[in-house]
Amino acid sequence: MEALDAFLAGFNSRDSETFAAALHFPHVILDGSRIIQFEAKEDYVARDSALWGSVQDNWARTVWDDRRIVQRLGDTVHVAGRWARLDAAGNVIAKADVLYTVTRKDGRWAIFARSGNRRAQGALREP
Repeated sequence: MEALDAFLAGFNSRDSETFAAALHFPHVILDGSRIIQFEAKEDYVARDSALWGSVQDNWARTVWDDRRIVQRLGDTVHVAGRWARLDAAGNVIAKADVLYTVTRKDGRWAIFARSGNRRAQGALREP
C-alpha cells in the first residue's frame, strides 16, 4: 500500500520526476483497449505537463476511495481500488475503478502496471 500512496503523492505533486519514482520501468498502462508502455523512466518523465493535461481544470488532488489486495504471488501484488479526484473545496469531481500490479524489483516495491478506462468513468476532461 505504501507503493500506491507514493503513486498518488507523486501524481498530486504535479512533478514528473516524483511521479515516475513511484513506478517500475518498463511501465505498462492498459487504458480501455489501448496498451501504453514506457520503456524507461526518461520516456515517462519527458511527457511532463501532459501527465496532468487531461484532468479537469478544477482538479486539486486525488485520494484513495477504496483499495484492497486481490492477489499476491511472491513479489507481485494485484490491488483493486478506486480513486477520487477532488476540487479545492474537497468535492468529488471524478472517480475511477482501477487495478494495479505492484512488484518488488531490486528490493523496492513500485507499480509495474495499471489499468482502468478513465474516459468511460468520467475521469478525463473531454477535448
